[in-house]
Amino acid sequence: MNSSSNSSSSLQNQSAPSHNNAGWCTAFAVEAIIITIGNIISILALIYMKSPRKLRRWFLVSLSIADLFVGALALPMYVYFLSASSQTMNKTLLLFQFAYNAVDIFSGLASVFTLTVISLERLYAVLLPLIHRSTRRRYYMIVIGILWFLAALISGLFWMTNVVQMLPPGLFIYTMTICSFASVGIIIVVYVAVWIKIKFFLHKRSRLLGPGEERNIFIALGIVTVVFVVTWLPFNIMNLIANFHVSLLKNLSFNVIFFVKLLHYSNSAINPIVYSLKIPEFRRSCISLFTKTEHDYLLKTRETRL
Repeated sequence: MNSSSNSSSSLQNQSAPSHNNAGWCTAFAVEAIIITIGNIISILALIYMKSPRKLRRWFLVSLSIADLFVGALALPMYVYFLSASSQTMNKTLLLFQFAYNAVDIFSGLASVFTLTVISLERLYAVLLPLIHRSTRRRYYMIVIGILWFLAALISGLFWMTNVVQMLPPGLFIYTMTICSFASVGIIIVVYVAVWIKIKFFLHKRSRLLGPGEERNIFIALGIVTVVFVVTWLPFNIMNLIANFHVSLLKNLSFNVIFFVKLLHYSNSAINPIVYSLKIPEFRRSCISLFTKTEHDYLLKTRETRL
């Protein structure tokens, strides 16, 4: 998740020495390219992945779209702001900073809400497997629509409190803090509950996890969640401190801030790698995308020559 509030964004967006900015801008730009390419491939592979259980993939597509927002929008905006931050802050640059923060919050909350829903869906599958298998596609789409709407709503709340200033700034800060940490808390508790359930019914593990594909997806989602929490916590704890006790961070090095931010964004680059390593169906779908594209290109070239 890539969220930041006004006070915390003032911490992360402070001007650093220009010679440091160039190196960090390059690092963030490379990360943006990796995230964008990886998640475009991920979205296409998930959509065309041949699988008897197609519904759950839409949660992964939603997560990949949120990560794509990070790589294609939030990170390029951050790189631009970072490169321009050595200049004197003016109204245009300040508005751009707010726009970046809004996009960052939106994509970040879409990620964390999707991961929360995925964890709850896993619990649903383990506790009520028969009902879970009969769940229709429209319910998945409704849930995805709701979580994106909530992400947009809270991002809009940031804009209303910090730019338009129609609402008190504290409203966004408390809403953001509660939603973010409550979601991560739910994710951790749910996965612990699922693990206990599977461990307790060890002799029924194959039924609870389903066929090989189900186990692969379950393991992949577990890894994605652990990686998310590890990369998410440092920056968001720093944000939490900045919101309520910013003086504690006054002597913090810019390099530490940028490294934590780089780690924070890296989560969006790691997910496609996890899918390809732990979900054979996803890996085959990725390969077929490129082989099919190459085959179609050669066929079209041959027809043109004829």
